[in-house]
Amino acid sequence: MDYQSKSTSTRKNTLLNVAVVVTLIIILLLCLYGWQLGIFRDLDTLRAYIDKAGFWAPLAFILLHFLQIIIPFIPGGVVQTAGVIIFGPWRGFFLNYLGIAIGSTVSFALARHYGQSFVRDKVSPEVWHKYFRWLDNGKTFPRLFGIAILLPFAPDDALCMLAGISNISWAQFLFCVLLCKIPVLLIYSFTMLGANQLL
Repeated sequence: MDYQSKSTSTRKNTLLNVAVVVTLIIILLLCLYGWQLGIFRDLDTLRAYIDKAGFWAPLAFILLHFLQIIIPFIPGGVVQTAGVIIFGPWRGFFLNYLGIAIGSTVSFALARHYGQSFVRDKVSPEVWHKYFRWLDNGKTFPRLFGIAILLPFAPDDALCMLAGISNISWAQFLFCVLLCKIPVLLIYSFTMLGANQLL
C-alpha cells in the first residue's frame, strides 16, 4: 500500500471514529434526558411520549429500543412491555423484534470494529467474568450464544457485544439473533398482554 492509500485509509478511519463518538454522545444525552423525564422508569410516562409521536410512534419506539440496547442502564423490559401495551401483541412483537434486531446488530458491529477494550467499558464486571470464558470455546460459542438468546433472562445486549469480539461469523450471529429471538418475544408479548388485561 502506497503512502497516499495509507493516508486516505487513515482519514476514513478517523472520520468513522469521530462519527461514532459523536453519535454515542448524542445517544447518551438523549438517554439522560429521557431518564430525567421518567420515560425509561415509568410505563405510563413512556406510553404518553410514544403516543405524542402520532404517525411516527412506531419509529420513535424502534429508536427507544435502539437506545436501550446501546446504552446499558436503560431497562429493556419496560420498553418491551410498552410495545405490547401500546401497539398490541402482534404489532408490538414486530416492533420489539425490529428494534432488538437493529440494536443488537449495531452492538455487534461496534464491538467487532473497536475490540475488547470497547466491550469491557460497556459490560458490567460480573457479566464480563461470567461469559468471557465462553469466547475460548471455539466452534461451541455460536451454539452457546444461540441458547443464551433463547433464554428470557439472559443479558442479550452484553452477549451481543461479547459475540463481536469472538470468532463467531456475521452469518452465525444474524442467524442466532434473527431466529432465536422470535419464540422468546412471542411468548413475552402474549404473556405481557395477558398480565395487562388482568390488572
